Amino acid sequence: MPDPKRNAAIYYLEDGFNPQNGLNGRRMAGQSFLKGFFDHADVDEFIAISNTKKRLETFVQIAKKYGVSKRVKGFLNSTPQPLHHLGAMFIPTPNYYKQAWERLHFGMESYSLCGLTHTISSPAFMDGMFNLRVSPQAEWDAIICTSQAVHSAIQYLFETADDFLSHRFGSVPPRPQLPVVPLGIHAKDFYRKPEIRHSFRQEMGWTEDDIVVSTVARLSPYSKFDPLPLFIALQQAQKALGSQKRLHMVACSYYADTHSKKVFEVGAASLMPDVGYHYLDGDISGNRDKAYSGADIAAYPIDNMQESFGLAPIEAMAAGLPVIASDWDGLRDTVSPDVGIRVPTLSTRSAQTAEQARLLHLEEINLPNILVIYQHRSKLIYPY
Repeated sequence: MPDPKRNAAIYYLEDGFNPQNGLNGRRMAGQSFLKGFFDHADVDEFIAISNTKKRLETFVQIAKKYGVSKRVKGFLNSTPQPLHHLGAMFIPTPNYYKQAWERLHFGMESYSLCGLTHTISSPAFMDGMFNLRVSPQAEWDAIICTSQAVHSAIQYLFETADDFLSHRFGSVPPRPQLPVVPLGIHAKDFYRKPEIRHSFRQEMGWTEDDIVVSTVARLSPYSKFDPLPLFIALQQAQKALGSQKRLHMVACSYYADTHSKKVFEVGAASLMPDVGYHYLDGDISGNRDKAYSGADIAAYPIDNMQESFGLAPIEAMAAGLPVIASDWDGLRDTVSPDVGIRVPTLSTRSAQTAEQARLLHLEEINLPNILVIYQHRSKLIYPY
């Protein structure tokens, strides 16, 4: 019989596990996690905790969809069942201070809490790290850091909070553990499919001599990445190839807005006229398979401040593609020389963003406001 203490209750929220609520990295990672947990966990039952019956029903439906034959149980956190017979509760966010207070009804030692990081630049996240330090968390709890960059950021936030708490109250509680565990994917979902490669390239009029570079990422020049340097590089690569081979770029996802669409499409036509540019709507089923299976190279030129990990390069690796990526945050942990190339990338110094950080702290602006500022600057630089 499996040891119940090796099991974990899943705190189920659609925002952490369901890409149908909006395609992004953390939901794709959550979906892959559930698939892997259902397939490989050495447990005799699967347990979900949530705040509505509908969410618990959704969890049960997902388990059935993935062919789970073991028992599946669900409990509302408003009428929580003691979980002391389990080892842990997994929460798809690092901000689990509320769950720490809920656990106190059963004793801090009853089970461990384990959170997971994704976005680490929002005020909600930073406030959550302080709230966690003053909640009944314990050293047997953990926050999974998806990269060394995330680990460094959380250590800094904890040190800042602890300095204040020590000055104010004289002591601080032990910190939760901060293991660095990269995000995983359900690799079979991304294996290259020869039949899709053949049909897609035939549909596009490409031969195997054509070189296809795919980018699977949110298409926003001010909140994800500026595509123009990539366009310039691809045009230079096409010139180096001459007439021997033809380069094509496939962008699979969705445009953030009409301005983003103009930057990508007009920018591509202006800066890489000899390279084909092709857009695939990432919300249409099957297009992601076309982007990975039909490609020869995956490009991930991300330059935004929230790229704590970068899931798409891992998906591309599962498809057998070499990766060209920015030398940026979490990408430094995963894009190693045996799987791809990291391009040196620069950012502004902290002193140059100090005023924005102060206004963010005072809640005079928030992250969307900052992105609007970048969008405005983007329109000034690329007034398409």
